[in-house]
Amino acid sequence: MKKRILSLFLALVTLLGILPTTVFAAPTLEEAMAEVDVYAKGRALDWLTMNGSIKEQHYTYYRFESAQGGGTKEIPAYCVDPRLYGVPALVPEGTSIKYSAPDTVSDPKVCGIIGNGYPHEPLSTLKLNSPEEAYYATKTALWIYLLGGWSISGLGINPNLSGADREAAQRVLEATKWIYTRGTAWTSIPSPKLTATADQDSAYPVTINGESYYQ
Repeated sequence: MKKRILSLFLALVTLLGILPTTVFAAPTLEEAMAEVDVYAKGRALDWLTMNGSIKEQHYTYYRFESAQGGGTKEIPAYCVDPRLYGVPALVPEGTSIKYSAPDTVSDPKVCGIIGNGYPHEPLSTLKLNSPEEAYYATKTALWIYLLGGWSISGLGINPNLSGADREAAQRVLEATKWIYTRGTAWTSIPSPKLTATADQDSAYPVTINGESYYQ
C-alpha cells in the first residue's frame, strides 16, 4: 500500500546527518527518499489531553540501515498532515506501509520542532525515559503548531492515569512544552554542511575487502 506524505522527517534526517551514505547516489533528496517503508508499534500511547480530550498516538518509525558496518535503527516518522490516517489504522504491528515523499519541508518552525525533538535531542536532554515518551512529546508539539484549535494552554494530563503512568505523562507534558517553545523560535532552516577530520596525521596502510589501501 502507498500513501503520499510530506517528508518532514526525511528533510530533518538529511539536515542532521542520519541518512545512509548510499542514499546520496540519487540526484536529489526527493528521488533518494522517494519511497520509505514505515512501521508502527501496537501499543496505544495516551499520556496527554488536548482541550480535555485524550489524544492517542502510536510510535511510528522507519528502519534506517547503516551503509557502514550494517545494523538497523528505528528512526521516528512524523507525519506533517494530521488529516491522513497513519500506519496503525491500516496494518498490524510489524507490517509496513510504503510511503512516497515527494516534497521536503520549507517551514522553519516545523523543522525547528523536529530539530528540537526526538531523536535529534537525546532522552537525557528531553528528560524522558523512553523513545515512546519522546515520540509522543515531539509529535504533540508538532501538531499543536499545525492544527487549528490546538494550543499549549490546551494541553493536560490524562486524568485516568495514576502512579508511574501519571509520572510519565508529567514528563511528556513538560517535554512537549520545551520542544514547542524552542522549535517555534526558528526563523530559518540551516543548510547542511559536510566536514571531514583525519584520524591520524599521515596516511597508513589498511586492508578493505582483501584489497590494500592507504587511509
